[in-house]
Amino acid sequence: MKFAHTAPDRTLGCLLKIVALYRPSQIALLSPQSVPLLFRLAVNCHAKVRETSFHILQTLVLSLKEPHPKAYVLTRRGPLEASENAAFFRSRYELLKRGCPSFYGVRDLGLAFVPKAIRVDAEHFSPDMFHDGEVAAVPAETVKLCKNYTEEKRDYFIDAAQGEAKQQEQRLAQEELKRIIGCLSGILDDELNPSTAGEANMDDAARAKLRDGWIWKVMQLRHDQKTFSESRMRVWKSMGKLVGVEPSVRFFTRLVRLWVNDFVELARSGSATAKESQQSLFSCLFDVLVAAIRISKRHPVAREEALRCYMDALRLVCTSALVPHEVLDSFLRSISALHDTLKVNEVWLIYEFLFAELNPLRAPLAMDASTVKNETESGMTCCTSWYSGRTQEIVRVLNAMVHLICVFAQEINVELLPQLCKQVLQNKELFLCSTSSSIQGCSAFVISEIMRLSLYQSEYIASNSAVLNEILSFVDCIEQLVELPPPPAPEPQPTLAPWSETPALGAVRAPCLSTADSMAVVSSPELPMEPCPPLIEGFSLDGGRCTKPFGNLATVKTFVMCWCRPLPPLLNARVKNVLNVLVRALDIALPEMDALNLRVEAALQRIAYVRLPRNTIHDMLQMLCGILKEEQPYGKSRRPKLLLAAC
Repeated sequence: MKFAHTAPDRTLGCLLKIVALYRPSQIALLSPQSVPLLFRLAVNCHAKVRETSFHILQTLVLSLKEPHPKAYVLTRRGPLEASENAAFFRSRYELLKRGCPSFYGVRDLGLAFVPKAIRVDAEHFSPDMFHDGEVAAVPAETVKLCKNYTEEKRDYFIDAAQGEAKQQEQRLAQEELKRIIGCLSGILDDELNPSTAGEANMDDAARAKLRDGWIWKVMQLRHDQKTFSESRMRVWKSMGKLVGVEPSVRFFTRLVRLWVNDFVELARSGSATAKESQQSLFSCLFDVLVAAIRISKRHPVAREEALRCYMDALRLVCTSALVPHEVLDSFLRSISALHDTLKVNEVWLIYEFLFAELNPLRAPLAMDASTVKNETESGMTCCTSWYSGRTQEIVRVLNAMVHLICVFAQEINVELLPQLCKQVLQNKELFLCSTSSSIQGCSAFVISEIMRLSLYQSEYIASNSAVLNEILSFVDCIEQLVELPPPPAPEPQPTLAPWSETPALGAVRAPCLSTADSMAVVSSPELPMEPCPPLIEGFSLDGGRCTKPFGNLATVKTFVMCWCRPLPPLLNARVKNVLNVLVRALDIALPEMDALNLRVEAALQRIAYVRLPRNTIHDMLQMLCGILKEEQPYGKSRRPKLLLAAC
């Protein structure tokens, strides 16, 4: 510290030597006198000095980390085709789901291959909990993990008393280091983090103390961190576990709430410089929030507080125009760190919150003319690629929903599949009928991710055994909501007349051009005229194609985008229905600026590359050949014939 400010390069050289010599170890620990120096160097004005000091501090925290005792439940090994082996695994899996509160499933194992063992907390496991007459678990000390990066204790003493004294000395040294880390970080400081304090009753003095704390200063100095940091989150997680879960969660949530309030006040004040300086801290806040959720795994009260704070931050990011879009990207990256951390009911709390945020936003769908004129950028009334206002809120909520479906896809979302499908169908005006191109894309992404859960069909896990049937019912409901025009009228047959009827002459006369209306207008001009429908609804110059108003095509466009990433299980069961909708969509006469034809073409190309059974492919070819031969009442225009022939 003597030359930390005057000679930062020399300080950095000394710290790098410590990094090279020191590694996580339960045998060789740093002295208690060096820990305050590391805390002071972690907030130094020199960036490299701060980074290196924080790395050494992280190594010290990992050295003091004590793993939670685990038990490894064995499963029967054997051929997967044997039904008794699958039933054995399914029975033990269901018992662990009911008997172990901290059991979060088997991650990506068990869907296609039965795992050798299932890891659970030792306090929730007993050898006689299965009653199947086979070996229940393997001793935990015989399992060597790749994550065991800390040098283990190896005490070889001839005298038992000497060994006990040595172990007692090491325990006292570890407890002293934990106390120092807790006090210097502010987590165990009664003035910074009182046990009865809350954000609602914080006075100015308490807020000033929090702003002067070490963790606040560390986040203020992280200007280069533009997104969520997994490594930085693990530092706060390890530190929180080390000094205590409940005080750490309380301290982390108070920091986040105070900083969010400061950001809102500065943003509303109109100070651009203040807002820009505060926006870089959002990524640091997500590190702390995710750490608070992860360390509260076995503490229900602390977990509830951490989730409440997380959803408050989610509401600010999704629904506040003060928060830039770059902050949303950082927040979405933090969702991936919650994998294998939340239970089914906790994930559903976040889903319920997101769907509740969508419900009030359906009001702009029925805006008057003045509101439409003033808010044309809202996306509900235009189809531009950029958006703002309420459309921005909806798009952000849908993006968060997509990431939740992707992160918790394998087990949790499979159990929540009926609720998710029900909510999407209840909000069909938004998910299927919105005319905004940005909302259509995000809604289709949500629906396609729900459809993608069909890949997790498994006979070994009970909750995954009926996934495909549930999604097929969901797809059937969506197909029934798609509004397609009736098949076009057949084209006139060629005759021996000296002239042939052109498509324009043979088209259906528009109501606004009817003879009766024109005579009424001529005879009594004072009578009010009925509104004339759009030209595209009146007639078409391409006699073989039907017409459709632009506003009613939202369901068709959303359905087409849902199948831009076709899945073999679903496509195998619904290929004829999907092709029917796609080909009939090509018959719709639209301006060239509309992107429906391009989306249909992309979906057909993706379907052509999907590996399907031979019988399904033969049925597809037979159906397409029938359309090209004009054996069906649709697909007779030029565009579907060209696209189908190319595919």
